[in-house]
Amino acid sequence: MVLIELSDVHAGYKGGNVIHGISLSIEEGEVVSLLGRNGVGKTTTLRSIVGVVSPTSGTIEFGGTDISDSAPHETYKQGISLVPEDRGIFPDLTVEENLRVPIVDTDDERSIDEIYGFFSKLEELQDSKGKNLSGGEQQMLAIGRALRQNPRMLLLDEPSEGLAPQIIEDVGTAIESIAQEGMTILIVEQNTKFALDISSRAYIMTDGQIKLDGLTQELREDNDTLEKYLGVHES
Repeated sequence: MVLIELSDVHAGYKGGNVIHGISLSIEEGEVVSLLGRNGVGKTTTLRSIVGVVSPTSGTIEFGGTDISDSAPHETYKQGISLVPEDRGIFPDLTVEENLRVPIVDTDDERSIDEIYGFFSKLEELQDSKGKNLSGGEQQMLAIGRALRQNPRMLLLDEPSEGLAPQIIEDVGTAIESIAQEGMTILIVEQNTKFALDISSRAYIMTDGQIKLDGLTQELREDNDTLEKYLGVHES
């Protein structure tokens, strides 16, 4: 079943549109990546889904409901959680206090113990303040906070950015564990290898438009496409 579908979505800011006619769909339980170089409109696409940016035209449907004009608090209640690129944790609160902050508006919430099940490191650091965590630990905390609502869909904006290779692997393993429970996930990434390793399909953006999409297994082997649109060469 298709959980979310964007149809010919145009959106941007006061200076003009950043995305131009985006169309994509994600089925329930899928892990999909949205790939592209800096500034092509990936983050704007996520912001359009959660209602931070309102489409100037086109439609966004989630679970069969038109959410094109929905505000962020409304999309959150409908089950969409975004982990932004800046992570958005509270630096002066402890790990456990951060996990208690989200307004859980469901009878099917995930307990803090469940979050610790995905991220055992957070349990070890539960009394540490957010500002004292490493970048990887902050990323784990940000994802953990988003999971408290037990959303139907998780949006991750550059989850591997600025992380050491071993930490990237740890974050990837946790995302895979979350996906195995049936969570629908859309990942915006510049780290192509990381994204292709944990998603089953990918869309590639350039200049505010989707240029192509395909199974990640096929894209991983298509070095010409990866080099043309992303400037990378998979071995």
